[in-house]
Amino acid sequence: MKILVGSGFAEKIENVDIVSKRENLGNNINCLKKIRSFSFFKNLKKNNIKFPQTTLSVRNKGDWLVKNFSSYGGVKVNYVKQKDKKLNNDEYFQKFIPGKLVSLQFYNNDHKISIISICDQVIYDQNKPFVIKGLITKRVSKNFLKKVSDLTIKLSKIFDLNGINNIDMILTQKNIFLLEVNARPGLSTNIISKKIKNPFNKKTKIVNQTDNLFHSTTILYATKNIFIDKKKIKFIKKLSLSKNFSELPVIDEKIMKNQPFCLIHLKSKEREKLLKLIQNKSNWVLSQLDDYKN
Repeated sequence: MKILVGSGFAEKIENVDIVSKRENLGNNINCLKKIRSFSFFKNLKKNNIKFPQTTLSVRNKGDWLVKNFSSYGGVKVNYVKQKDKKLNNDEYFQKFIPGKLVSLQFYNNDHKISIISICDQVIYDQNKPFVIKGLITKRVSKNFLKKVSDLTIKLSKIFDLNGINNIDMILTQKNIFLLEVNARPGLSTNIISKKIKNPFNKKTKIVNQTDNLFHSTTILYATKNIFIDKKKIKFIKKLSLSKNFSELPVIDEKIMKNQPFCLIHLKSKEREKLLKLIQNKSNWVLSQLDDYKN
């Protein structure tokens, strides 16, 4: 039996026996632990990889963030708001750097690395400036692709990465700063499946930008508390027949306000049209839910 540890589990997993004798298609548990500790940043510094200033020492409020090692999707990332803020055991401080948030998805098979996609990160809203709302594939220059390819090769060697991996970066006018390595599949999984049918095939090649389409995955957040009763589940079953939706709720589930309701997957030849399509599709789902009242 095969196993692939995904987002939400990789950040919290402690028991190595969960893999047992099963074939692990991703990274081993020790690797997952290694990139979720302060030694991760020490290794980056040792290998001359740029990243925002990071420390465990007390920092006052200002351009500093407090992050959690188990953070994913921008959750558990906040500005330092109090003087002489002290950390919990699983937290660290990181200097805030303004720039464009970008994520990159790559596959490593026997040290053969293939970049699958590069995406802009779309943020939820101004009140939650670090929580990710979605991803949209990004068209990049050959020069940029070369730089991030070199970075993925370097990271794979340092941390012995395997299978599907994601890295989050912040781009300034002059530099690429690494924020974190997510050594497992995540929000980009559907985009990856659209770009390449079998990412575990040894013949996988770089496919970014080859179809001339912009692909997106968007988290639809509930605008109010939603209880999935017998009426609403009828609508959800209709959504499940479309490839545009996944991670749908089930009967008797309660989705709280500002919590994820489902994922929406769309594509378009033009980025601006895709943004409008995302907004229209999101509004349509929420309005339809109101029509299926309790």
